[in-house]
Amino acid sequence: MVTALVENAISRTPDGGHIIAAVTGSGRKVRIDALDTGPGLTDIDPDRVFERFARGRPAEHEAARHSYGIGLPLVKDAALRYGGDVTVSRTGPQRTVLSLELPAA
Repeated sequence: MVTALVENAISRTPDGGHIIAAVTGSGRKVRIDALDTGPGLTDIDPDRVFERFARGRPAEHEAARHSYGIGLPLVKDAALRYGGDVTVSRTGPQRTVLSLELPAA
């Protein structure tokens, strides 16, 4: 799940941009945030990024994406199966944060 979130952040970040992965714990939950400094989710509704086969247009810095729109939906399915969730915590013209929350072991 983390690999898919980080790969998504990498694909959305232009050259010279940054990716940050942060892990925090609170009580019985662990949260993993994948932050990118890309253009934000302007090409698809943030509520749709976890739907199977939903894809937006490639950002200007991206070549034609070789994506089938199943990576993030699989992350969502796995997170829910293990009692967690994944959401778009924040998106805007200079960054997007995807947050994965799972029960602590």
